[in-house]
Amino acid sequence: MPNFTVKKIPQKHIHKKDVTKDVPNIEKTKKSVRKIIFVSLVILGCIFWINYIVQDIGNMKVGTAGDNSTFTPIVFTNNSETGTVVPEKKWVTNILIVGIGGAGHQAGELADSIMLASLDEENKNVTMISVPRDLYVNYGTGEWAGKINALYPIGLGKKVWISLLASKVSEVTGQSIHHYMVIDFTAFRYIVDALGGIEIDVIKDLYDREYPDYNYGYTVFSVKKWLQVFDGETALRYARSRHSTSDMDRSRRQQQIINAIKTKSLSAGIITSPTKISEIIDATRKNINTDLTVSDIVSIGSSFASIEKSNIHVYNLGSDCVAYNNCSIGAYLYNPSMAYFGGAWTVIPEWARINRLSYYDRIHRFVNFVFEFPGINTVEQPIVIIHNNASLAFAKNLLMEMRKIGINFNNNHILYSSTGTIEQSHINIYWNEEYGIGINPESDIIKALKSLDMRIPVNIVTGNEYIKTSGPKIEIVLGNDYKNYFSFAKPAEYLPKIETPSNSGQVVSGEKRAT
Repeated sequence: MPNFTVKKIPQKHIHKKDVTKDVPNIEKTKKSVRKIIFVSLVILGCIFWINYIVQDIGNMKVGTAGDNSTFTPIVFTNNSETGTVVPEKKWVTNILIVGIGGAGHQAGELADSIMLASLDEENKNVTMISVPRDLYVNYGTGEWAGKINALYPIGLGKKVWISLLASKVSEVTGQSIHHYMVIDFTAFRYIVDALGGIEIDVIKDLYDREYPDYNYGYTVFSVKKWLQVFDGETALRYARSRHSTSDMDRSRRQQQIINAIKTKSLSAGIITSPTKISEIIDATRKNINTDLTVSDIVSIGSSFASIEKSNIHVYNLGSDCVAYNNCSIGAYLYNPSMAYFGGAWTVIPEWARINRLSYYDRIHRFVNFVFEFPGINTVEQPIVIIHNNASLAFAKNLLMEMRKIGINFNNNHILYSSTGTIEQSHINIYWNEEYGIGINPESDIIKALKSLDMRIPVNIVTGNEYIKTSGPKIEIVLGNDYKNYFSFAKPAEYLPKIETPSNSGQVVSGEKRAT
């Protein structure tokens, strides 16, 4: 077992603006940056296509950085004893994308970001799940355990390369992994520089006095409102600047950059220049380690070149869950007392025990759900839960789990108390087929609700049974038999609090940490 210590890794930093020759380092990756990563794959596909049609390079590897290993796709089995294989959807490709700091940076081989991207070619959807690097996992050999981000350098040391990390991500998410890509995030900068810069119309002044530098401090990054050409370093900072601005502004800036890269890469000056194409391919390949070939990238580029921004969906596994009506999507993790892990800051799954960290059942349900119904959280659904006094607590837990899995609803009008007797639980769907009024029983939200529990009776009604005044509703009615349904909607269990970290530095759990 390689020698490493479980501890919190310092945030990586970006150097000062006037130092443009050094390779920038990337801190925590945000949703929009992940979208840029995927769009970069599409752009690469368009660029590689030019060479693909004039040269015999279809089987050439895209990346030259890294281990030159042969990757064997990970086939997820939902039962390790029987080897039952989870059915896979046709025309869907899952790619593990790992971001690292790269050579010359502190802990440069640790996985700085871990993301599973599912590309649905038939429905033209891309769904991405981000796995936190602080997730504490069983390493699977001799019951050693540690943070998931260390599995990549451990794999390099053991000469099994990406396979250790890929196998664990497959276990955590419950998904097969067909390909992988390890990216030194400077590839983004090099692409922009190889394009000769990109033209950005800055719509308002930006001044960030807390942009991180390489010395664990901060520097000032500012741009003025006018049309200008950004090099790779400036484009990266423009996309990532977080202070003195809003999330909406940052998202708008990143969309500007995506469009600018796409426009520039497909411009006549680029696609008709063999030299430029060669520079872009060379710059990209030097910063990518992947089993994807040029023909694979060309296929991705051609399939998703026209994808709409609304069809790129990004989800995070996280721990932001305060109450039944205040949970983030994907909040299936929590921060246990650091005493269990030698004083290290970690996250582990809900329901994980001290002797069984690897409890991923609920995460599997979540990932399957958002891969099957991508983007369903973007629409507020007209859902009401009908309950009585006995089922109120259960109704709140059900709401919490629906919110976490990605079903969107109005918190202010979600619970309705019934004073009458309700014998059997059921779901009412308001739908008038003749006039097309209500909620279509074939819509994604109805299919999604049915998938949560296939046993509960579903009724198509032309008038709400309980809510009479506010338009068509989906009524989830909890009867006296409510405990027979939605079994996942029971309160999660957590490790008990321990206020004082262990003096020994060893984890309290039955799965040891690597030392």
